[in-house]
Amino acid sequence: MRKFLLILLTLSITFILCSCVKIDIHIEPSAKQYEKNVIHLSECTPDLPLVPENMPNIENESKNIPLPVITKQPVGENVESGSRTWLISQADSADGMRWHFRQPDTTVDYDITSTLSALPGLELEVLDKGTLALRNIPAEMDDWSIRAEFYNAAGSVYSDWAVIKVVNTLELYKPIFDNLRYIIDVYNNETQYAAANDKYSLNNCFGYTGVDGVGYKLDDLDNNGVKELILGYSNGSPEICGIFTLRDNYPVVLGRSSGRSFLRYAGGNRLYYSCGAGGPSIKINTIYEVNGAVLDTVRCCFSFLDADDIFKSYYAEGIDVVNLEGSNSIENYRISDSEAETLHNTIANSVTLKPLTDLIPVV
Repeated sequence: MRKFLLILLTLSITFILCSCVKIDIHIEPSAKQYEKNVIHLSECTPDLPLVPENMPNIENESKNIPLPVITKQPVGENVESGSRTWLISQADSADGMRWHFRQPDTTVDYDITSTLSALPGLELEVLDKGTLALRNIPAEMDDWSIRAEFYNAAGSVYSDWAVIKVVNTLELYKPIFDNLRYIIDVYNNETQYAAANDKYSLNNCFGYTGVDGVGYKLDDLDNNGVKELILGYSNGSPEICGIFTLRDNYPVVLGRSSGRSFLRYAGGNRLYYSCGAGGPSIKINTIYEVNGAVLDTVRCCFSFLDADDIFKSYYAEGIDVVNLEGSNSIENYRISDSEAETLHNTIANSVTLKPLTDLIPVV
């Protein structure tokens, strides 16, 4: 009996101890046991990876795409109120672009819609190849800045700022009008002429005609956004006393009539120059086209009597052979007298002269 009780007591103690161990294991499982109880999705569906192998890695792709590279910066323009101009900016590797506008002395960028709202009357049009057209530019746009933004998946880059200067063209031509008023004073009051006060040689323009009836007009003959100043006669003659343009906002001479040399308007951006100075000893017929601050020669025929009393003639297209006089290269354009006579007449007859209209009297 005692032996039986001892065995029973031993079994009871063992049961109690085992029960305690089981409880501890249940409450605080080891990390290894915990891992065995975790259900992994990859184990359940081994043939369906969480991320398909062919899915593009957008983050890595954007890192491999270079930012756009600007190849053409927009250039600021000097324009007259009410005129038009174009800005061009281009870039490689760009998916798109947009234009930004900024008022002077501010740091806030405007888009096209807000710019049009701030500048009533202004017309903006985005054209192909990175071109922005500005039309009917108001005086209030003076000193506004414009830049282009180019973007792709890698980000954006910005062009330089291009500043729009809205100028008073007549004010820029003031030196011409000052010179002209001096010539008028010389003629009307018979004052002593001084070449130093005639910086643009306007006296030559009126040597045979006087200054009565002289008028002026502004016209952008070559459509480059800069209006030329044309001095002519209010009687509707095609003859131009003088024509001037602006270079860096300062007036420069394009051409003028003088004595027996006549510059006439031939429509569009074309001018016709003829000279018979000295009678038959010299003859010039030239067609020019206004191109910015220069006159491009279309056709030129030049004949003159040289120092040895030999009559020589020259002809070229695209070259003003008169400017080659005295150089060896002029002989490359030598023609016969009979050819010269025909070409002089051909050039003169090919021109349709246009009267100057809407001239504003100078005085």
